[in-house]
Amino acid sequence: MRYQYQITVTHDGLNRHRILRGDDTAVLKYRAQLLSAEWHQTWQRRCEVLGKRKAIADRRAATQAGLEEADERTTEAQQLISDCRMVLASSLAATELVSFAQFKRTDEFGEREPVPVYRPLPRLLDPTSPEFSPKLNFIDKLVAPLRRKKEAAAQARLTEAEARYTAAAITTNHANERIYQEIVRSHAAWSQAKVTFEQERAAHNATLDAKEAAYQLGEPRAVLDHCDLVLTRSEYPASSQRSSHWIIGKMPPLLWWTTRFPTSKAFRA
Repeated sequence: MRYQYQITVTHDGLNRHRILRGDDTAVLKYRAQLLSAEWHQTWQRRCEVLGKRKAIADRRAATQAGLEEADERTTEAQQLISDCRMVLASSLAATELVSFAQFKRTDEFGEREPVPVYRPLPRLLDPTSPEFSPKLNFIDKLVAPLRRKKEAAAQARLTEAEARYTAAAITTNHANERIYQEIVRSHAAWSQAKVTFEQERAAHNATLDAKEAAYQLGEPRAVLDHCDLVLTRSEYPASSQRSSHWIIGKMPPLLWWTTRFPTSKAFRA
């Protein structure tokens, strides 16, 4: 049987496809609308179910992630608290102690002492040198004027050489005098710097000796200074804020010492 009309109905979400046939177009369109509406309702219900399932899965994943992060933070906080409690003890090796003497200065003054470098004087002249002696042949020795002429020329060479030597010696002496004056000033500045360095080193070491003696007597300030020295050997900052006070009336006296450390991120910086 052949129908005069047909309509194709599809739904992409449900991936459905149907061909409707009939002889009355109005009835055919009405059937197509009913089928399309039915498929649309089916798709909406499916979307609602999928949405609820996704929401439940997302909540479960978020809850699990939060639990894991909470566990990690708890572990990190516990480790940090443990590290802070053991900071003084962990700063020292099993057989190593920290004392004020370890922080004494033993360095030497690093600047070299100025040493003058004088210019050498010109070489002394030797009047008996062949350069200043007349070279006389047999005739010169027999003829007095010829001999006196060569002797005068040799004497002139010696006089000229002596004049050059005197001028060079004077110039060198003047230069060496300037070098001497400069080395005197430089050496005075060097000596002063060395004295200042040695005084600062001695004062630093004397302060440590005084702190060591006070620490042995149990003075609070010295005990706190010793704790600071221990912290300098630790991986934690020695400049952390701290407060302290003595509890009086106990034998021996009890020192209450607290330190405020940075956050865990600062330790890892």
